[in-house]
Amino acid sequence: MKILNTYFWLCTRDTSKKTGLAPIKLRVSFGKKDEVNINSEIKVSPENWNNEFKQIYGIAKAATYNDQLNRIQKKVELIDRQLDDKDKIKTAEIIKNIYEGKGEYKRWTILELIDEHNKIFQSNIGKKKGYSEATLDKYIRLKDSVASFIENSYKRKDIYALEIDYTFIEKYVQYMFTNHPNGDNKGLGNETIRSSYYGKLRKIVYDAEKRNLTQRNPFGNFSMERDEETDDSNWLTMSEILYITKYRFTKSPKLERIRHRVVLALYTGLAYQDLETLHVDNIHTDIKGFRYIKKKRGKTGAESIIPIIPEFEALLDSYIETSAERNGKILPSLSNQRFGTYLTEMLTIMGINKEAHPHQLRHSFAQSSIDAGASVEAVAKMLGHKNTKTVLKTYAKLSKQVVMNHKDTLQSEMNKLQGIVPEEDDTKIRNMNAG
Repeated sequence: MKILNTYFWLCTRDTSKKTGLAPIKLRVSFGKKDEVNINSEIKVSPENWNNEFKQIYGIAKAATYNDQLNRIQKKVELIDRQLDDKDKIKTAEIIKNIYEGKGEYKRWTILELIDEHNKIFQSNIGKKKGYSEATLDKYIRLKDSVASFIENSYKRKDIYALEIDYTFIEKYVQYMFTNHPNGDNKGLGNETIRSSYYGKLRKIVYDAEKRNLTQRNPFGNFSMERDEETDDSNWLTMSEILYITKYRFTKSPKLERIRHRVVLALYTGLAYQDLETLHVDNIHTDIKGFRYIKKKRGKTGAESIIPIIPEFEALLDSYIETSAERNGKILPSLSNQRFGTYLTEMLTIMGINKEAHPHQLRHSFAQSSIDAGASVEAVAKMLGHKNTKTVLKTYAKLSKQVVMNHKDTLQSEMNKLQGIVPEEDDTKIRNMNAG
């Protein structure tokens, strides 16, 4: 049970310059992190306030004023007992609101707060920098994961935001380590949880805290640190990228279209949302005939400039030719989740034993570019990073050899691959379709 603490104090910083009187306020608290002040509407001179006994003295109305202060304190204590009797959640802010006749106000649940955030976020897509459909999808997955966690751990459909505390956060993070949002029991890695789930939940809860809808500092001292080393075990190597480039799904048009999307992602480094919104207006040619992609990232607004090399130029042009059917968009629409599912299916048939998701294609592009000799500055510009620090931190395996021309380097690597074009195993596709 939370223990109520109350005491009166003279707010001398609000002393009137005209009258010399200062207001007396009642401090209501359940500890330093949960406290408010209630104005008694009584003002006195500092010389008439006894801070030790919390009483007024030396004026004609001293007894009357002290009686009023006593009634205020008793009323607050009564509200506290009534909340206990009804087994209701109580905070200093709730007690103040009831005292002032505002009621307990709406008690928000955590899922309601996430829903409210997502509606506001969605309304800003296309209007403000940093708001995109891909990021909204992450917040939707956050809600699903929190709902699953609450039902699994608390046997409830939802919980009040005021109940969010250190223990809730700690249990949620541990839950995500062992339970994947897609329903399996493999769980997620530290970086995925930290950036895509914990970080986003923290933002929503702290926004709610500013509105007095949660406890003070509900996360306490809980924090998730970045992994010192990036897990690149599921990034695709240069040889795997070349293999995917030459592979053909002659018996599965669906998977061949997915391969096209994967190839474009691997050679442009565009994140899902930027590849999804790639438009013919983003394709440029300089005075020397060199073609390149210039596009602002949906996430940050930073500009990416990516050379168009022969390995994906013909493929890109084939989609440009039909872009009028999509109002200038290069690729047909495909959700990030479905793209991830098809990517896994495609790699399985190819015999590439990696659990890659769409964003790892971007990582694969960056690492393979660095391995091929591209400078950190060039990779940062292609990725749309505003500085090289992120590139250096994420892709630490830097080759010491500096190659002057990134385009020619990639071209020379591609020329090494010769021979028969690989095709899919028809038996594997039949089995996949049957499943």
